[in-house]
Amino acid sequence: MRKKQSKTSIVFCPALRRHHLLIGGLLLLSAVFTWGCRSKTENKGPASAPVPPKPRLTAAPVPDTDKLREQDTEVKPALPNPTTLITLNEQSYGNFLAVEDTTVYLVTPTAYWRFSPSEKPVHTQVDMPLNPVLVETDLIFWAKGALHAMPKISGAPRKLADVPRQPRVLVADGKRFAWLENSEGGSILFYVLKNGKPQRLYRTVNEVTTPHMLNQRIYFVESVYVTKDSMRVRRWRLCSIDADAKDSTATYGPWVEERNPAMLAGNDDLFFFDMPTRTVQRFKPDLSQGSIVARDIVCSPLAVSDRVLCSRMEGLFELPKNGGEPNVLADPTTGLITTLAASDKLVAWLNDTGASSLTLRILPLKPLPKKAAKKSSK
Repeated sequence: MRKKQSKTSIVFCPALRRHHLLIGGLLLLSAVFTWGCRSKTENKGPASAPVPPKPRLTAAPVPDTDKLREQDTEVKPALPNPTTLITLNEQSYGNFLAVEDTTVYLVTPTAYWRFSPSEKPVHTQVDMPLNPVLVETDLIFWAKGALHAMPKISGAPRKLADVPRQPRVLVADGKRFAWLENSEGGSILFYVLKNGKPQRLYRTVNEVTTPHMLNQRIYFVESVYVTKDSMRVRRWRLCSIDADAKDSTATYGPWVEERNPAMLAGNDDLFFFDMPTRTVQRFKPDLSQGSIVARDIVCSPLAVSDRVLCSRMEGLFELPKNGGEPNVLADPTTGLITTLAASDKLVAWLNDTGASSLTLRILPLKPLPKKAAKKSSK
């Protein structure tokens, strides 16, 4: 008789079961913690390089730009706008411009213009191949082998004298006029008109530039070439002759070995801009004493009234005759200033405003302080 096999069953004790579950959970947590640490270590690199804490970002206050601008930038008053008198289809170079009190005179090769604040502009078609000059009542010019005079208030020209050779340039000081000619032999001749006939004043074989007439005397720059240290060097000096003298006696200044002035101007003393030294210089009429009015400056072209008027790329400005800080009068206008003229009350200039185009502009001048005016008149 076969014996029945007994079934065997395993019965876990509840307490032992809880103990096993607890151990398993701890092992699982340990594995997860170890894996996480290994993962972080592999991503961060060597353990010797600790990760610095992230900086704390704070918002900086926005500066008040208006206040900064007020502190850093000097507030300057607005400059006055010049008045445009006329724009012409003419070349901007080779024209005559003059100012008497508040009246402006403009002469181009084909026309004469007169602008006065109390009148309508005067326009006269006239052929003037040479720049004219102004005297007390007339406009003096050369044309067709003779000198002519035309009333400044407009009118028909009248013949003054036969002058077959075209003058090189005319000069005047408001009372009388003179002119320079190139002779056939290459020398330069100075003439005045006396009793209706040309009278020669002076002759030189040296080069003459920038003539200017002041108080009955004709001032000019005379230049020569000399040999110095086996090199050809240019020298120049200021000269003057008396328009009323009966002989050709001249007054000379010292020789200068630099670039000669491009323009002489003045109504009491003589002024010019010296390019090599960037100075505005002033000389007494007898050329015995000179002084520097301004340094480190550009002043070309220039005009002289009770002050020195200068043009440069930065605009138009004025200088006291006895030296001082420049005062800006106008911002740079469209186009280069080619010609400048002034009285004590008004400054006028010509702008190159394009191909065959010029513009005439004016600006009133404020009276000088009484002290400066007295010094300038001395």
